[in-house]
Amino acid sequence: MEARRNGLLLRPIGNVMVLMPPLSTSLPELRRMTEILREAIESVTLPPTAGTGS
Repeated sequence: MEARRNGLLLRPIGNVMVLMPPLSTSLPELRRMTEILREAIESVTLPPTAGTGS
């Protein structure tokens, strides 16, 4: 859900996240997709940092 909130649709298969971009996807768009995925994984797996109020 975190990735979807940032505009990225994923296909989860077990513990694998599958990206299925169109063939016409540009390199900057692919970089943004992987950035969104990384941020989403971090937001749901890393413990909250001190001082964030969470």
